[in-house]
Amino acid sequence: MASPVLIGSEPFTIPLVRLPFDAPTARPDAERLRAHAIRWGEEHGLIGPRGGTRLAGSSLLGLGIALTGAAPPERAAVLVDWFLWAVVLDDRVDDGPWAEGGVLDRFAAEVGAITGGDRVGVRDPMLTALADDLWPRTVALADGGWPERLRGNLLRHLDAQRALVGAGDLGVDDYVRTRRDAFGAPLFFDLVEAVDGAVPPADPCGRGCWAVLRERAADVVSWTNDLHSVAKDVVLGERFNLVTVLARERGLTARSAVGSAHAMLMAAAREFVAVEREHRGHGVDVRAVRRLEQVMGACADWHRTTSRYHLRAAVPGQGDNGPGDNGRGDDRPGDNGRGDERPGDGRPGNSRPGDDGPRDDGPDNDGPGNDGPGNDGPVRVGGAPPTLKSRRFEVDPHPLYAELRTTFPVAYDEPTDTWLLSRYADVRTALTDPRFTNANYRWQIAPLLGHSIVSMDGGEHTAHRALLTPEFRSRALAVLRDSITEVATSLVERLRGRRRADLVAEFGTPLPVRVIARALGLPADTPEQVARLHGWTRVGFAYLSNYRQDPGVLTRGPANRDDFYAYLQPHLDARRERRGDDLISAMLDSTVDGRPLSEEYVRGCCAILLTAGSETSTAGLANLIVNALDEPGVRDAVRRDPDLLDRAVAETLRRDAPMQLVLRQTSEAVELPSGTVPAGATVACLIGSANRDPDRFSRPDEFDLHRTDGLDREYGAASTHLAFGAGRHFCLGSHLARAELTTGLRVLLDAFPDLRWAPGFSPAPVGFVKRCPPRLEVAL
Repeated sequence: MASPVLIGSEPFTIPLVRLPFDAPTARPDAERLRAHAIRWGEEHGLIGPRGGTRLAGSSLLGLGIALTGAAPPERAAVLVDWFLWAVVLDDRVDDGPWAEGGVLDRFAAEVGAITGGDRVGVRDPMLTALADDLWPRTVALADGGWPERLRGNLLRHLDAQRALVGAGDLGVDDYVRTRRDAFGAPLFFDLVEAVDGAVPPADPCGRGCWAVLRERAADVVSWTNDLHSVAKDVVLGERFNLVTVLARERGLTARSAVGSAHAMLMAAAREFVAVEREHRGHGVDVRAVRRLEQVMGACADWHRTTSRYHLRAAVPGQGDNGPGDNGRGDDRPGDNGRGDERPGDGRPGNSRPGDDGPRDDGPDNDGPGNDGPGNDGPVRVGGAPPTLKSRRFEVDPHPLYAELRTTFPVAYDEPTDTWLLSRYADVRTALTDPRFTNANYRWQIAPLLGHSIVSMDGGEHTAHRALLTPEFRSRALAVLRDSITEVATSLVERLRGRRRADLVAEFGTPLPVRVIARALGLPADTPEQVARLHGWTRVGFAYLSNYRQDPGVLTRGPANRDDFYAYLQPHLDARRERRGDDLISAMLDSTVDGRPLSEEYVRGCCAILLTAGSETSTAGLANLIVNALDEPGVRDAVRRDPDLLDRAVAETLRRDAPMQLVLRQTSEAVELPSGTVPAGATVACLIGSANRDPDRFSRPDEFDLHRTDGLDREYGAASTHLAFGAGRHFCLGSHLARAELTTGLRVLLDAFPDLRWAPGFSPAPVGFVKRCPPRLEVAL
């Protein structure tokens, strides 16, 4: 049956796109092409280990493979690599933050320079891959004017993407013209011709048929995408989809808009058939036309089956998908992206070219076979769970958290291949149950820093944690407190006599950087030294929190690590010659099972401690200052009664957690209070949501200085809030963070008792993994 969809409360169905065009026969070397593309993507930094694993286990590359037809493997590989390149670009544009602020404009300009024979300032991995490998291999496919025509369609593709990113509301006609290029259909039509070794003339019959055929085929494939991606686009907040544009311009209901979009698609397919008959009558070679038909057939098959466009409201594995499919439908590697279907299999309405044309059974056809493999459950727009790729999580995640807790407490997020846990009981279980492991750090941090304490579990983790724990407790903590007071006082002294300051840049950032650097034994007394260390921690934290797997972040990480390690090495060498009273010396003196720690481990641990010990404390201190100045009476209360500082910190950590999520991976299927998560799943523990769960905290959105009576408990593994985690992986530096936040705010308010916001400034938290205001403009 066709899949029922809900926008608001109105049900409607996405009809099956029944085209009279078969996709190409499945290639016997499909798996080799898939493996090649994954290897190529990893070598050029377009994808990381996580992306490679996902591509190997899904049909996402199936359309690119299908488009190659029967082309020789070496030429086919060029097209599949282009497909992966385009998918990565599409994901980056969908992510929102990457494409904003002129980044996409600069990217497009660089592509123009590269394909025009120039190369200036290329740093992005996608651009480097294009310049060094993909473009040279591509232009060798065909000669004559073909490379320039391809270049033109590539640049129009990027221009169309830029236009949609920055556009206001578009009418249907403008959208239709833009969409052909935005989807990249003309670009891939060119590539299909070239890999076949049969590039037709611009006007084979001399009567303009070929241009019309390409235009109608572009409409068919792009509108097929729009119909199947309605759920994904609405959940992502994407404004441009044929269905939504029709609904907005013509005042249609969602049901009618889907019907109109489907009718337009089928009319374009019928026009293609009619023009093809006319073109054939002009006595031309129709092989290129047949390939356009195969492209349309392959697109229809792929969109009907690939998980990329099938978001589910129900929890996969619980009456939705079959067991063990990790929420990705029934796709299997090697099926060329079409599930179990094959051309000519007799599926309803799959007429051959030259018959009566496409069948249009209307948008509410519920006939057998309308789903296709992998689309066997309801798709609910407005009833599908929010995705972590949504820009709305960056702006304000709390309404989305409430929706998740209420409606989708255990939900599979297809765009990030992640399971979302939002209720307190489920998140605490995931943070304490050993079946939720740290195996996710094998792709989050191990490619950068090797096997480290954050990726360890069980006895190995216990042994390595025991080496560091004394350095953040008792006598060592007292020394750290003295250092915090000294550093905070010196930073405040630099602000005296000023009328205005940015407390993030001038206090909240340098304080924890200098404290943890001192603890390690690294120099961090001058602004230049602090800025250098902060530069490394900022990039390192971005790599660790790169759940979107942006290739720019993936490739900046290793260069950043190498730079930091080169800086660190002389300090390691000096401590080997002469120990000091610092963490580096302590690690060099430590052994596990009678063996000293490896230098790789010590270097990685320094990077992790410096990053974790500064980035999260900076965010926590910023959020604490906001609450002290914004919440009625808090600033004056904590000045009068320093004991209330601890309460303010604990409540800030609960309500405004600096880290909004942490990831885990299941070693086996786990039944939680709100649902079941399958084995091998990446799980997002939404700390920010759990800490505002009304089933655990009364009035959870309010700031309450007197919420808890057990302050010491709030900085240990049994804390009620989850800002520091829970259980065996509870934050090692929780007591250090407590001291930094309480001491930092106390020193600030002692120096500036009337601290307030600068005129015209209002703090605005941003970000998702780490959430805090980027600036705090205050009057001193």
